[in-house]
Amino acid sequence: MATINGLIIFDVSGDTIAGEDARLTPSDRNALGRALLLDACIRASATPLAGACVCVSDPSLEAELASTAPRVRVLRAADSPAGERIAAALDEAFDFGFRHLLLLLSSAATVPPRSIEAAFALLDTFEDAVIIGPTERDGVYAIGTRRPHPDVFDGLDPAGMLGYDTVIGRLPATECTVYPLAPRPGLVTADDVDVLHAEVLSLSAQGAAFLHTGRWFEERAALFTPEPREA
Repeated sequence: MATINGLIIFDVSGDTIAGEDARLTPSDRNALGRALLLDACIRASATPLAGACVCVSDPSLEAELASTAPRVRVLRAADSPAGERIAAALDEAFDFGFRHLLLLLSSAATVPPRSIEAAFALLDTFEDAVIIGPTERDGVYAIGTRRPHPDVFDGLDPAGMLGYDTVIGRLPATECTVYPLAPRPGLVTADDVDVLHAEVLSLSAQGAAFLHTGRWFEERAALFTPEPREA
């Protein structure tokens, strides 16, 4: 094991992405989820602080991941609710020998590297640290821990109301100290998709590679009139 840090990209491409964006068809949403997953894995594989894993529930993704991000270790999750898949992914990664784990939803592929660095620094410093990345809609986009917490994730919906409040409420206060990352939009509404578009444009202009997500937006250019913003 070259590093004690493990960065897990958790695939939500098969779940509801941009479900409230009326501009998009189900096919559009599935394609966006797949593009974000691939770009998140590419970014994870280039992270020097951690070994990269990806948790997928669709075996058909494995061949594409092997060619797109060959350094990322695949964790195959059962077709089960998100909370159970999160707990299983963390357990499997701990079994590999990682001691500090940060799980990042694939829908949060544009999270700045500084946030990932800050999360691992906290996990390295504080034995009782639990990292939570909250969304602006009471969900979570990231979870970091040094130990399994299987009961915390039962029934967890990371994108919705059973996300942030569920995690905070179930963590044993006497054993954990929660360190929040900066809040981020979810990926639910049309406004969220527009924010994602602006982030991808800005990050791409700075040299970050978002080939798949950028191509997804280019192919649907008529739907979007973005206002580029700083990442």
